Amino acid sequence: MIARGPRDIRQLIERFNRLVTEIDALIDERELVLVGVSHDLRTPLTRMRLAVELLEKSQSDLRDDLIENVREMVEIIQRVIAYVREGTEEKLEPTNLVTLIVNTIERFQEIHAIDVSLQAVPVPDLHLGKTGCERIFSNILENVVQHGLGPVEIQLIVDRSLNRVIVKIRDHGSGIPAHLIADVTKPFFMAGKGANTGLGLTIVERLMRHQGGDVSLSNHPEGGLLVMLTFPLV
Repeated sequence: MIARGPRDIRQLIERFNRLVTEIDALIDERELVLVGVSHDLRTPLTRMRLAVELLEKSQSDLRDDLIENVREMVEIIQRVIAYVREGTEEKLEPTNLVTLIVNTIERFQEIHAIDVSLQAVPVPDLHLGKTGCERIFSNILENVVQHGLGPVEIQLIVDRSLNRVIVKIRDHGSGIPAHLIADVTKPFFMAGKGANTGLGLTIVERLMRHQGGDVSLSNHPEGGLLVMLTFPLV
């Protein structure tokens, strides 16, 4: 902001500019520290996993438990890095949303035995960050594993009157207490139990903003959590 006007106004503007500069520096430092620490933790975790895998077969139960703990720690590190970077480094390019969702579901079901159905309609290519968008859907599905219950129903709607594409994702769990819905996208907030960082839906919200879209949460009238993603049409 250019400092103009009377002396008092100029001084106020100069102080404001310094404050903005300091905030930007703090944000950059936060990213550098968190990403640096997370990166440095990967090497010892890799060594730990290799050492665990060499345990004798008679200790298979202990070995499997330790491997699972290491896997969870690696996942936490990846989520922290994703939270810090917010997906803003990725360029938006023409992307077939239906194909992206189908591919994400297939990868998800290779790991988790949860039924996921997709009710799709023809959707024109959207300008999306492909990696970030895949993370959006995988985080929502992982949230079902941690806190919800299958099956999962995904529905696509093209609303040309409002120039947007809506994706509704519903599980069949117990939903979220109404007084907590506004808090579940806050960093490190956890509405239930589970081995996670409380960043999954926070990352979804931030990545949706980068896509130029929005996310809203509600409890479905017939039970379960309903996540609604809104993407702009090109």
